[in-house]
Amino acid sequence: MACVAEIYFAYIRFAALDAVWKSSKSAPQAQQPKALDWSLQALTEHLGFDNDNETVEFCTAFGLQFKDSNTGGTFLDSLGYSSSSLDKSKIPSKQKFSHLFVEDKRCRRSFVTIINGLTVSEAILEGLVDEEDSEDEHEFQVDEVQDD
Repeated sequence: MACVAEIYFAYIRFAALDAVWKSSKSAPQAQQPKALDWSLQALTEHLGFDNDNETVEFCTAFGLQFKDSNTGGTFLDSLGYSSSSLDKSKIPSKQKFSHLFVEDKRCRRSFVTIINGLTVSEAILEGLVDEEDSEDEHEFQVDEVQDD
């Protein structure tokens, strides 16, 4: 199910990011630069990305920026983008493969095994599990499917 749900992650992440952005922009303008509620790490967790680089890439697609604070850490810059809402047409069209959500659910089953509907125990009994879980291998397979 996680494999199917993954195609909607960008839309779900957009809705979450837009809500975060609207809430930060709804504060009085004098308080917006003081709002350091959304650190890069917190936003990465909130949006369900595997790492901070993916979060930055996603947010910059909408014109959002991050700034380093004087106390340390990187935070969403509430003054760097003037609009109170984000442009839905800017949702990245390229699907990001999420190891955080998909790989745990896959339980090393091959993609063919999942498509054929075998349970984890059936795949193990039939020897249809991947021996090693190489991140590069899965990214290649996902990119290969996206190019079709």
